[in-house]
Amino acid sequence: MEAYGYQEQPPLDHIENLNRYLLIAPSLTLQDPALCRFCIRHPELQPSNIIVSRSSDSTWRVVGLLDWQHAPILPVFLLAGLPERFENFDDPISQSMARPSLPEDSDDLHGSEQSRAKEVHRRRLVHYHYIKNTEEYKEHHHTALLDPMGNLRRRLFCHASDPWEGETLALKDDLIGAMEIWETLTGGGAPCPVVFDAEDVHETMQLDEARRGANETLEACRNIIRFGTEGGGYDTQQAAEGGCVGVGQVGGGTR
Repeated sequence: MEAYGYQEQPPLDHIENLNRYLLIAPSLTLQDPALCRFCIRHPELQPSNIIVSRSSDSTWRVVGLLDWQHAPILPVFLLAGLPERFENFDDPISQSMARPSLPEDSDDLHGSEQSRAKEVHRRRLVHYHYIKNTEEYKEHHHTALLDPMGNLRRRLFCHASDPWEGETLALKDDLIGAMEIWETLTGGGAPCPVVFDAEDVHETMQLDEARRGANETLEACRNIIRFGTEGGGYDTQQAAEGGCVGVGQVGGGTR
């Protein structure tokens, strides 16, 4: 990583942060038994993993999900969240949960501008309907989604439990965040058992800013050349004529 001067990072730093996480983990659990109930959740809800069938009246019905091998079994408050392909939290319309609509002048737009407007609208719709349906059909999941501290709890857990790949900044950054809002995060009581000095916090924030900038640049390049994190993107042109097919094959589109 450029921010580290391309130097190898020792695992001891990550081990130290894991030990810090273990110190605060008991204080991160919730008191609501419903939100501590263990559930299973599909980790990769994407078109190619959803099997649908078209009935005689041409309506589609989900009949199966593939690739459960990495499905986690965790308390609801740690599983809550939107699938990566559905979330759109960076968009202010999605944040407000206002019902999305196309711009009034969308029919007058041409070429890439109209395509862009439709894609923005699609992302907003998916985000909106996922949360609205969660509210209607999965009350406890929706309650966990509304927890303002939920994202930090889940990030801490994920960064501590994911396999180490030579980088520990994300976990340390969230540990610092937990320290700074400890009373809000835990409801008060015992003081935070993890303490970082001001100089360490400043250095970590600088590294994190550099990391975020590098990630944004990489993501922008991927979007320009339509290249995914696991390989090149391509357009599928197969249309479903009946029977059971993968959603990713219905009507074509980029996968």
